[in-house]
Amino acid sequence: MQWNKPLGLLVFGLLSFSGLAADFKGQAFSLSVQPTYSNTFVQFKSNTYAARFKDSILNNTQGRTGLNLAFMWSFKMRSNSRFQTGLMFQNLGFSVQKDNLHFLDTIHPRIGIMSDLSQTGPNYVDFRYRYFQLALPIAFEQSVYNKKSTQISWVYGGAIGIMYKHSIKAVLHGFSARGNQKVFTFDNPEEGAVRMDVQFQTGLKIATDIDAKGLKVFAQPSIVLPVFSANTANIRHHLYQIGLQIGLQYTLQEPSKS
Repeated sequence: MQWNKPLGLLVFGLLSFSGLAADFKGQAFSLSVQPTYSNTFVQFKSNTYAARFKDSILNNTQGRTGLNLAFMWSFKMRSNSRFQTGLMFQNLGFSVQKDNLHFLDTIHPRIGIMSDLSQTGPNYVDFRYRYFQLALPIAFEQSVYNKKSTQISWVYGGAIGIMYKHSIKAVLHGFSARGNQKVFTFDNPEEGAVRMDVQFQTGLKIATDIDAKGLKVFAQPSIVLPVFSANTANIRHHLYQIGLQIGLQYTLQEPSKS
């Protein structure tokens, strides 16, 4: 992974902020995984380009599954609300299918032409787009139910996302290229992938106590909506993601008053 200045500032800011943790009450730390489904809203830069490709692209764009990871730190603001931040690894993506390929058709400028005459069945390419991001979330957790060992709260806020890797994997179906190769992974500078974005995040968190020492297990259905498009090419992609966070949370025990 290539280090970059925005990513370094993001991590430095997180470490500096967490260094002040001793001044806050009701601190809690959580670690979670999040199976996700991502897709894109497509926007075209010009009407001429939209007239040529709109129907084909919209009909052949599909969502993809992925996995996110999150480490969060929170503290109590009032008896029924908390502030939280942390670091999230996000995997957003979608796929676009290109079909009706014929001999000597260009598969992609970075792959070349279709030169396989031996295949007689349907020929198509599955272009799988992936955007890997590190995000710094800033969110609020508002309690809506708190009885016995179960708590339900609404989590809402935003995040600053830094994209550290963007890749396209082309999977060839029904034919091959470049000496029987069927899978190509490449970046594409023409996509103009955006390095930084702002996201809106919200979800409903359901937590259950495991023991009396502050350990909980929680599940949080959530949605991530980046504000800006993920790229600057003629075909703009506005990503979105839904998922289910599953994890453990540990609340630090405050010293008893004498």
